[in-house]
Amino acid sequence: MTPEEKPRAIAVLKHAFHVEGDVNAPRELAWILADDGDRAGSEEYAKIALELGEVNVLRGLGMKHASEGNHSAAAGLYWHAYNLGMTWILLDLADLREKQGDLRRAGRLYRRALRDGQSYAAHGLVRILELTGQGRAAEELANRSYDTVETLARVRAANGQRDSAELLLRALVVKGHTEALLALGQIRQAAGDRAEAESAFRQATAAGADRAIQALTDLRADAQDNAH
Repeated sequence: MTPEEKPRAIAVLKHAFHVEGDVNAPRELAWILADDGDRAGSEEYAKIALELGEVNVLRGLGMKHASEGNHSAAAGLYWHAYNLGMTWILLDLADLREKQGDLRRAGRLYRRALRDGQSYAAHGLVRILELTGQGRAAEELANRSYDTVETLARVRAANGQRDSAELLLRALVVKGHTEALLALGQIRQAAGDRAEAESAFRQATAAGADRAIQALTDLRADAQDNAH
């Protein structure tokens, strides 16, 4: 939304709520007003949204603060949402701490999310374990799910451990997880190894892996662009 469009959007949403009774409007108003720098107005409509049961308004405001580097305010909003029942927001909290470089706190939050039944938190915890020198623990956790192994492989590749990353992905392929061929090709492409990347994408395409044809097409198009 452009700055020029915001006044009309705000007016439309206010009408929708105050005249038509649209219960979703306060949440949207809180977000738009915050983006417009109207803190008081944002807080007013956020309070109304919460009274209407729209806990997600807190997450949206928290994400805005996080994007602006106001991590303390973002964390406060996330915890408020958590205490109101949005337990899955622990993943946002953990991600916030991870991006801040507070890996120990991020790890604790990912573990807590796992205990709460949020299986996706395993991806974050695998990253933390690997980045804090606990490679064996990272592998033990990653091996519980093939897509988590892929996460570990990408972390290792990003840290210059391409051979280890490829071994992990090849082991997945042997077990029948042909989607790993796509990740293998992407890792090779990122390393500038176009021939080997194309080979992996070809194998992935033959195996019917999702998005493999598009990856192969993009690789070839990129090669043509660089040739001109």
